[in-house]
Amino acid sequence: MKNMPDVSIVVTVHNSETYLEECLNSVCRQTYKNIEILCVDGGSKDNSPGILKKFADADSRIKIINDPNTSYGHKLNLGFELAKGKYVGILESDDRLCLDMVENLYRIADQYRPDVVGGNVRRSFDYEKAWVGYEVQVYKNPSYYNRFIVKSMEPIQYAHGSIYASLYKKSFLATKDIKVNETPGAAFQDQGFSFLTDILAETAYYIDKPVYEYRIDNTGSSVYDDRKIFEIVWEMRFIEQELKRKEITDPNIWNEFWYTKYLHFIDRMKCFSKVGREQFKRAFESELRADMQHGILGCGIFKEGQEAILQGFLADPFYFEKNFEQVDSMSVKKIGMVLGQILDKPVVIFGAGQKGKYFCRILKDLGRSFRDGRLEVTCFCDNAPELEGKTIMGKPVLSVEQAVERFPEAIFAVANVQNSKDMVKQLKTYGIREENICF
Repeated sequence: MKNMPDVSIVVTVHNSETYLEECLNSVCRQTYKNIEILCVDGGSKDNSPGILKKFADADSRIKIINDPNTSYGHKLNLGFELAKGKYVGILESDDRLCLDMVENLYRIADQYRPDVVGGNVRRSFDYEKAWVGYEVQVYKNPSYYNRFIVKSMEPIQYAHGSIYASLYKKSFLATKDIKVNETPGAAFQDQGFSFLTDILAETAYYIDKPVYEYRIDNTGSSVYDDRKIFEIVWEMRFIEQELKRKEITDPNIWNEFWYTKYLHFIDRMKCFSKVGREQFKRAFESELRADMQHGILGCGIFKEGQEAILQGFLADPFYFEKNFEQVDSMSVKKIGMVLGQILDKPVVIFGAGQKGKYFCRILKDLGRSFRDGRLEVTCFCDNAPELEGKTIMGKPVLSVEQAVERFPEAIFAVANVQNSKDMVKQLKTYGIREENICF
């Protein structure tokens, strides 16, 4: 390694022995070598310190930092402060970096010097002794990819919500005085940092390929914890305080904040249990009524469906109970159930719209994780006659009747929420058994 590293990777550690070796291997084996690895341990009581010492003894790039403060935000801020690299990245101890992450991102950083350079995420988990996953495009607008972005030339838009799959110019973080919220624990503290870096960056570059593997089967992850009811409220207040402290008055930035805030609130309300909802909705209503003084409703900040949810909640305190069943946020359970149905069987995707294409892409990604070709999408089927005979993502589109006739023993994956009951009924009328239908 040269005298100074080009990139510093901050690894947050707290009782992480289960996944820590996999995590450290992913960063130590990076194809780009001129990095430092700052492992900030928040007082682990398991074997994490022993694992860290073993890796540090074998790799001089690893530095162990003992931090008695167990706050996730404090560990990251301490790592940023001590980092010597021109760019800094973040790695959680249950996740992995794609082995060429630093090389792919720093090559662009070295050429363009953007404030932020990032890529996509693979949502990954262990399944039948295989490490499987699928790519998620972090930036919803495809025009954001593979070009140097000068933010002043673009509409103000919060483009992403991933703190991990990026490298941040250290001087940018210092100049804009951006830090991670240091509330206790590790719940949602990435949201404020992600919002502020995205909104305040003057330049950026995003590549359309996965660079980070985010584990979704860790039951200890804070996003699944119904006990942590109010942390998302605290994090949104942190963002608001930071915008005020920085004296930001641009209405477009504030509109993005309010949109992001209630997008999170609505999503969390759907995921909480009945007891969790009852606790959270009092804070939800208090925040919403306070924000209404800024005229946030009826002015185009929210999409039509979101606006209707907010108005419905104000009119009826039991709106969520009446309109939304609890959503299982731990999606790996759902994916595992689907994989259990479709592996080693032909798959027909019923619905050739956006959800059908998205599901096809996920299945293709998952299929690459199984070397023996155990996952095969044969075709799409759809009730729209204008789609029949076309090809989507390399797969033919058949009528439902044609698909049933050609693949009677296939698993039919229904990729439509609004019409799913009617689609299931249609499949059954054609003789498809219920056990051969999945969602």
